Amino acid sequence: MARGYDDAPFGRLRLYENEKATTDKHPVATGTGEMSKEFVRSLVNKFKETGEDEVKIRVASWERTSKAGNDYLFVKVELWEERERADSSSPTKGSSFSKGSSFSRKSNKESTPEISEEDLPF
Repeated sequence: MARGYDDAPFGRLRLYENEKATTDKHPVATGTGEMSKEFVRSLVNKFKETGEDEVKIRVASWERTSKAGNDYLFVKVELWEERERADSSSPTKGSSFSKGSSFSRKSNKESTPEISEEDLPF
């Protein structure tokens, strides 16, 4: 298993558009991935250290194309470290997970309905 930028263990995932989705309740993307024993061990150790029911992780993704020509998102998962807070930018709430991605069912821009003078009650 590869290691992260700071030599930390991580997991890797690949998400492809879910072509079998027929309703909004189906996932827009599905895929597979790998988690090394070292990464899982680090997760377990973090649970033991904190005593919490959840462990914070850091996730990053890149748009890629497979050798077969299929577009997908490559996703990297790492343990969140306190020192990363100053280095990492927070994602904007409500933003799409990928610019122009065909996976997203929602538009990147919120649509604002047009209001005419006739719609106003006064």
